[in-house]
Amino acid sequence: GGSPVLGVEALLRLDPGDGNLRLPGSFGDSLDHPRLSREIGRFVLESALAQAERWQAQGLPLRVAVNISSHHLLDHRFPTDLEEALSRHPGLPVDHLEIEITETAPLQHFEQARQALEQCNRQGVRTSLDDFGTGNASLSYLQRLPAQTIKVDQSFVRDIINDARDLAIVTGVITTARMLGLEVIAEGVETQRHAELLR
Repeated sequence: GGSPVLGVEALLRLDPGDGNLRLPGSFGDSLDHPRLSREIGRFVLESALAQAERWQAQGLPLRVAVNISSHHLLDHRFPTDLEEALSRHPGLPVDHLEIEITETAPLQHFEQARQALEQCNRQGVRTSLDDFGTGNASLSYLQRLPAQTIKVDQSFVRDIINDARDLAIVTGVITTARMLGLEVIAEGVETQRHAELLR
């Protein structure tokens, strides 16, 4: 048998009804609008928690990761939005939700972001840094934000079989994260060889 599935990530797609799902790149500007980003964030949170609760009831205790925009994370109503969403799904253990922030998201207000993530952690919700390594402030994020998990971006992971530099970078990140007591997820692991190199 293969490795067990431990968790999933909720990914946003737009269905305009023409049979062609739109990826966030095609409507991403809407996600940058403060009011819309909150509404979209609340919708994705609710949808992900509802699905995870159904899986839990079926004996599939999967962790679900939800990407939250920097606008929504920094909104003073975010802790309430999160608490209300969790309260609607009492059948799901709180630590089965993981809030992700993308490392490329502009976080001009580091202190506010840190407080928001600490609030998540106090509620028992896990937090992670997504697309790690692609932004300009990787080490600052790692140093200053209280995330429990980092997700190494697939642009580094994809070619580790053939590219010694990529392998060295990813191995270094994994070693650093483990020394900090963080969980590491490598995005883009598609073969057994990828998995073997990263163990």
